[in-house]
Amino acid sequence: MNKILIFFLLLIVPITSFSGELETREEIKNNVRALFTAKDYNSLNNVGYSYLKDKSRTSSGLWKLSLYYVGLSGIPNSKVTDPHYWKNLKEQVQTWSDFDRKASFPHMIYVNMLISEAWMYRGSGWAREVREEDWKPFREKIEEARLYLEEHSQLKSQDPRWYENMLTIAKAQNWNVSNFYKLLDEALDAHPQFYEIYFRAINYLQPRWHGSVEEIEEFANYAINKSRKYEGNGMYARIYWYVSQEEYGHQLFTKSKVRWEQMKLGIDDVIDKYPDQWNINNFALFSCLANDKKMTNKLINIMEGRPIINAWRDGRFYEYCKEFGSVEK
Repeated sequence: MNKILIFFLLLIVPITSFSGELETREEIKNNVRALFTAKDYNSLNNVGYSYLKDKSRTSSGLWKLSLYYVGLSGIPNSKVTDPHYWKNLKEQVQTWSDFDRKASFPHMIYVNMLISEAWMYRGSGWAREVREEDWKPFREKIEEARLYLEEHSQLKSQDPRWYENMLTIAKAQNWNVSNFYKLLDEALDAHPQFYEIYFRAINYLQPRWHGSVEEIEEFANYAINKSRKYEGNGMYARIYWYVSQEEYGHQLFTKSKVRWEQMKLGIDDVIDKYPDQWNINNFALFSCLANDKKMTNKLINIMEGRPIINAWRDGRFYEYCKEFGSVEK
């Protein structure tokens, strides 16, 4: 079978037929959205409590609690400008909160809705493109979200989403580096295993926000020390995986300060703990982009079934990398 035919066959195969990880993610997000729409607050809380207590993960290592919040945070549509829309949504979350006043989940989602509403005013463009009259309501809503979190600071020890939200606010409010790292240190002392805290730090440190490629590399090494007990060197690999998604794509190894030998150690630790095909496919691509023939070949050889095209971005990359890895040095 020629390579062109293989490429087109890969493209027509449904992603869910060979990626249990991505299917699980969608199931969790769709489930919590359905429960919220049905106003089944008892079930919403039971699911949240289960994920929070067990610190349960998907097969790739992603926190199910993160997916729970992603599913619910995706409900507000920041393109809707009707005030009644936002009022009704927040009233529903407040009703959910009244159902169980000890539950952190509705409070965290209320904060997310305030943040989403703020971005509705601001828009998603560059800061220079934002109209002056739109900055005021944006800043007011972000500050309202911050104050709400402060009023519910008793939740930060039990739910890492508290810190994740506050770090998001810190970026939006342009906190100085000293105050940001003070919050980050506190967050990671309390919840060193929660990936999203590390990822929100990367958002702050992106060159287009408040940092640089050097500061991202410095943070990645700091993250190893914070998480080594649980992740080994794995957090370094996960951080640069996230950096690739957010900033550099296939140019990770030319645009950032990532050290491949360190990332390779992290990849080994992630796969040792979470030998999921989603991880293996993604890390095989990174190995290829890093021009590491041996690692590329090693990972492609432990792939099972069809390649996951969402990991490779394009069937042509898989074909190229497979051939690249098979060539002897």
